[in-house]
Amino acid sequence: MEMSPPIDSQSPMRSPQAVGRVDLTLYLALLASHAVYGGLAIYLASIAQPDAPRNPGLAIPFVFIALATAGAAVAVDSLGFRDAQIDRWLDAGKQQALARDALAQAVRQRALSTSIVRWAIAAMPSQIGLVAVLLGSLPLSQALLLVALGALTHVSCRPKMTATIARIDEKLPKTS
Repeated sequence: MEMSPPIDSQSPMRSPQAVGRVDLTLYLALLASHAVYGGLAIYLASIAQPDAPRNPGLAIPFVFIALATAGAAVAVDSLGFRDAQIDRWLDAGKQQALARDALAQAVRQRALSTSIVRWAIAAMPSQIGLVAVLLGSLPLSQALLLVALGALTHVSCRPKMTATIARIDEKLPKTS
């Protein structure tokens, strides 16, 4: 069994700029996934057989789940990146007696994890739209509305790592 090497204190992921770049890269990649879901939905609808069995009973649950997940993504976005939340993360790290750099790194990683979670949740309406077409529960036009909802939700949950890093630096002044 191989053991992973110890984390290098000079690792590029320790720098705030690297975490910011990762945040932006993930945002753009996951945003592009909505186009993939829409494209697949269009393709699947074009090859579907007109006499294929339909599942209209799933339409309302699919729409409800898509709306709920869009709301959840917006809630995580608005609550997870408030200054008060960042301050709570900092206070939790201070109680563990972490050094300034380790504490800043821990909070940046927590913020990055929160970003990934909200964007994954924001992708769910688009995924539900694709599944609805696949199962024949919604016509293509309505499924594409769910894909659009997912994309708009994702756009509204923009990257916030720069502001988070600024808040960390504000609350944890550098020691000389």
